[in-house]
Amino acid sequence: MSNNFISALEEQFNKDCKVINIRYEYEGYSGTERYIIASCLTEKEIWNKYPKQAKLYAPFVRVDLSFIEVRQKYINNEDKFCKRAKRTQDIFNFDETTAVFHKELLVNDFVLERINEEKECELLSTLYKSFDTLTEKQKSRVVKYYVKDKTLRDIAEEENVKYQTINESLEEAIKKLKNFFKTP
Repeated sequence: MSNNFISALEEQFNKDCKVINIRYEYEGYSGTERYIIASCLTEKEIWNKYPKQAKLYAPFVRVDLSFIEVRQKYINNEDKFCKRAKRTQDIFNFDETTAVFHKELLVNDFVLERINEEKECELLSTLYKSFDTLTEKQKSRVVKYYVKDKTLRDIAEEENVKYQTINESLEEAIKKLKNFFKTP
């Protein structure tokens, strides 16, 4: 099979099916299924039409596409009520009849969000700078291993080098990154 056919098949799979990582989306889930595939296709049709993709996500739970819409409404609703609760709650958790408000002690949610955003931006900036200390091969290998979840053997086969070369390269990259964060 050519790469164009495979990518076209993957593209079609992404149009027909929406994949959700259960453990990421539903904290505390302890079942054996790892993914939810929302599709108008039946589970049998998914296996017949997209065997490679189905194998990647197996074991999975198949749900109707309307699940995505209902789920999104639920998330939006929960977010709305959470924000409303934060807006209406006083800092001492008194009920409304006995509450004494001390406005000088309240911090606006916007201010807290802004502080968190600035910390995240600062951390990301530092992370990007640390990543610039790596060679191009090290960057590529770090991304393949930690972001794309490839094994060292897969990376070695892909680059047509020995396993030990990849292992040493990643160890050296991690040392560089650690040293970058140690320096003031």
